[in-house]
Amino acid sequence: MDNESIKEDKKSNGDFFDWSKDHIRGKNTRNDAIAMWIFIIIVLILGITLVIMINTSKR
Repeated sequence: MDNESIKEDKKSNGDFFDWSKDHIRGKNTRNDAIAMWIFIIIVLILGITLVIMINTSKR
């Protein structure tokens, strides 16, 4: 039972560690950069809309 749970933990963490290893090695860095920029842009847009909504609701 303990061995099984340890195997499960390793399996679930494996994807993340593989991704970080690839990232450090320099594989797929372009795709990661694009994804990061898209994420930043979405967050910025959400932040700006929140600020606008708060300002309009105050009036």
